[in-house]
Amino acid sequence: PAWDRAERYRRLMAEGRHQSVRSLSRAIREDFSKITRALKILELPVTVLEALRRHGDDTRVRAHFTEKRLRAALAGPYPQDVLAEIQAVLQDAGSPALQIS
Repeated sequence: PAWDRAERYRRLMAEGRHQSVRSLSRAIREDFSKITRALKILELPVTVLEALRRHGDDTRVRAHFTEKRLRAALAGPYPQDVLAEIQAVLQDAGSPALQIS
């Protein structure tokens, strides 16, 4: 999922081998802008990221919450709205209720 990819990029940078997104981009041979856009996802509220991680095994959650949709959420809805959207996707899938910790 998009959030896992963003966390992987952040981990690679945090390990100290890559001091910039450009350096990481060259090393893993991925487009600089693609990495930058992915990293934006990590600006979502912690509660949203935790809910995505917790329900990331659900194929409908992974399919619904694309990188583009998550970046759009940064500009729009409050965290509760995104959490409600996750809940709606889970209910459509017949999964148990969203647990917010």
